[in-house]
Amino acid sequence: WLAPPVRVRVDVERFVPSTRHFIKDTVHNLAFSSKAVIDCVVKAGFLRDDSDQHIDLHCTQAVSPDGLDWTVITITAPSATEHYTS
Repeated sequence: WLAPPVRVRVDVERFVPSTRHFIKDTVHNLAFSSKAVIDCVVKAGFLRDDSDQHIDLHCTQAVSPDGLDWTVITITAPSATEHYTS
């Protein structure tokens, strides 16, 4: 895997045991809570940078079906046609 040379969409899905564990300020604090994990993804080479210029970050949270805490990170790069026609 090489970090895509284009701006990518990054979805960070946070799963927690119950809604009591939800981050209440979803606009700022939920995105901030993803900062450390995004930094690790950049350091591992899956992303070029974590700036708005390189990623379109989307953060969500939900109750996990197994009662555990876990996170899913999905990186979606645009296809060549999307990149050149947008």
